[in-house]
Amino acid sequence: MVHISKKSSSCSFIIIIVFGILFSLIGLYYIVSPKANYEILSHLTLGNLLNVNPVESTSSNVDDILAAKPTIRYRSSLTLNNILDAKHPELISPNGRFILRLESSGNLRYLEVLDLQTKIDSITNNVLSKTYLFEKTLFFTSTGDSWPGEHIVNLTANGVLQVRAKPTFMTEWKTTWTSSLSAQCKKSSIASNIPILVIQNSGSLAIYAHKNSSEKLCTLHREVIYQTNNMSTKITTGSKGKSPRLAIVIAGLFRTNTIACVSHVEKIIKKWQQKHDNLVDVFIFTYVQDAHLPGVPIVNKEAILAALKSCYKDNLKGAHVRNVAEIEEPFPGIPASAIGQCGPKLNRLQSQLKTVYLAGQIMRNYMLSEGFTYDYVLRLRPDTDVWGTIPDLPIFSAADNEATIYLPHPFREHYYWCAHHDGRIRTGITDQLAYGTLSAMQTYLNMYLEYADMVRIVTGHYTDVWKKAKHNIMGCEGTVGENGCDRPNADNCAIECTVSYYLVLHGLEPEILWTWQQNVLRVGGAHSKDCGRPFNC
Repeated sequence: MVHISKKSSSCSFIIIIVFGILFSLIGLYYIVSPKANYEILSHLTLGNLLNVNPVESTSSNVDDILAAKPTIRYRSSLTLNNILDAKHPELISPNGRFILRLESSGNLRYLEVLDLQTKIDSITNNVLSKTYLFEKTLFFTSTGDSWPGEHIVNLTANGVLQVRAKPTFMTEWKTTWTSSLSAQCKKSSIASNIPILVIQNSGSLAIYAHKNSSEKLCTLHREVIYQTNNMSTKITTGSKGKSPRLAIVIAGLFRTNTIACVSHVEKIIKKWQQKHDNLVDVFIFTYVQDAHLPGVPIVNKEAILAALKSCYKDNLKGAHVRNVAEIEEPFPGIPASAIGQCGPKLNRLQSQLKTVYLAGQIMRNYMLSEGFTYDYVLRLRPDTDVWGTIPDLPIFSAADNEATIYLPHPFREHYYWCAHHDGRIRTGITDQLAYGTLSAMQTYLNMYLEYADMVRIVTGHYTDVWKKAKHNIMGCEGTVGENGCDRPNADNCAIECTVSYYLVLHGLEPEILWTWQQNVLRVGGAHSKDCGRPFNC
């Protein structure tokens, strides 16, 4: 029999306790160690795919890189491309206040996390409800097309940030946005450098030539400046004590409105009224010409007004039906043919914007006569057919940027890129629909008043200005890449680009809504999306 002394037993017990404490401390160190994930998450480089263990790849093909990714969450190095995708969609600043997020729709959005206080006592100024975090949008790419398939974000060897999509019906990746679409961004000229995208605690979002370099290739967002008392980070919400009022302004040729108007009532008007317990008012400016009224032998002003009242009923608060000859006008100040890059279509666009303006004036006059103000305005074409589902119209909170104006893109129609006066080329622009606050939409509806002057200044045909605009109104169709637009000047006076150019010039930021299942309804019954091509109509 083996006898173990009490002394030996005590020593063994002490040794076990010491080792237990030692291993516990080691484990605690790795749990609380601050060298952790915020540092990793705040940098997007060619050698960092947000994963602790490196994965080497000798291919620049996106599919090969995706296939090589391990299941471990954070990656510290990657030799070729760094990717944000559905599994790892975010970069976060070290202090956790700023987030770069690839949304499931394919949109890349830069956010600030704010402390949002929902209710404050008006007398004591005490917070009456809990404070929670609220995300405020600082920057977005409007690439959230929601096509089924994959979306990624990667940084190229030349320091260009890309948003790319691979819909299920395509075999290759399509670039939908690049940082080089901004005029202030440039590519690295030194191939040996490893560029890096950095989110700083200040909110600065920038691309540098390499990790230890001060050479900045691109600033996607400047630092966020706060007041010294930090009050600018405190947001409070409040209610105006009423449900929001919506006005729908419809402008353009009547065409297939007898069919499309049913979708306006069922999918937009009734939905708003049920959700917000408030009526929606409709205002229309249209024409006798090109009006399709099935079963009506004589199409005239009276017949069109009767059709409008039959469909919109009590929601219709104002409607004007005119002859095109009464309203159309030539482009003022200079013959349209003298502006070579635009040509005679300027006359048509002048009259088109005048129609939108006159429809807005019907709404304005009604507000004056009734003594109230709308909160939101939606602009439609008479032949816009909401044939499927649409999301709820956004209601702005106190932390939202009310300078945002939403442009619902025709469903699964072509990508389009447009240049602006600030040098940035924005994605997905459309002129058919628009939605925003009353103040933002008043600017939109009044574009006619400044259109001619703006076009003449941009094209160098304005005598009172010492030189023409730095950046032209340019449409870009086809593809974009590291050099920006691959097919610049596709349409120098496209109405889509002209509208967006004007909005940005007036301090508004257009954001594209891709998930509205709506398109123009042709007289023959087809939608404009039915073009026979699956992606670019």
